[in-house]
Amino acid sequence: MTESALKEPKDTTLLVVDDEGDLREAIMSFLKRRGYRVLGAENGREALAILERGEPVDLVLTDVRMPNGDGIELLDRVKKRSHVTPVVILITGYADLTIEEAFDRGADAVFSKPFDRKELLEAIRRALTQRENLWAERPEMIPVDFEIELEFSDLNLATTGRALNIGRGGMFVALRAPLPTPGVGARFRILFGSDPAFQTLAGEGIVRWARTNAQEGLPIGCGIEFGFIEETARARLIDFIERHSTRAFIPKI
Repeated sequence: MTESALKEPKDTTLLVVDDEGDLREAIMSFLKRRGYRVLGAENGREALAILERGEPVDLVLTDVRMPNGDGIELLDRVKKRSHVTPVVILITGYADLTIEEAFDRGADAVFSKPFDRKELLEAIRRALTQRENLWAERPEMIPVDFEIELEFSDLNLATTGRALNIGRGGMFVALRAPLPTPGVGARFRILFGSDPAFQTLAGEGIVRWARTNAQEGLPIGCGIEFGFIEETARARLIDFIERHSTRAFIPKI
């Protein structure tokens, strides 16, 4: 599926990867009832074989800890093939991978076991929706509890200065404490004064992780998933993302 394509559930193929057969079958049945075409694999190795034989998979929903190819390895292999498709959503019952690292490696969403099925369906819908349409939606379920207003001379300097970085679905922003709590809504307006191609990034999103201490040279800050982008910035943001072809959904720096 290309990024400009938008499919109905009946034309969308999901690949569910989990070594627990009963759980895998339960998830597959649930998604089939919602109209999706669903394939199954019991480990990362089997999932890769399905992808390599040319199955048109749009989204991979995978457990993290599995024998014969875990979900982290599968994520890395999938994103090495293409940073765009298929989309990968991780489900884990262990602390194998931080949220920050998962988004940086290219996962579009991360769920802990047990997970809410309605939230999973919404994550799948968002992951498979065109960004032009997705970022025109103003999420109503997350109240805005944090405001970010920043100004840089241009986006390139902000990035090289490790103050800001943009991924496929969100951004890292270096901030001073106190940082917002993961899960809260954030409204942002970031100005790039002398950059004629990209002068303003404004909208709302959800804080997915916060780094409260500088670690291994990484600055204090947080990762924000884009929810709504103001119309004046939307096309330029999408163009920027497509030109840079990053695999990170939300960069860790």
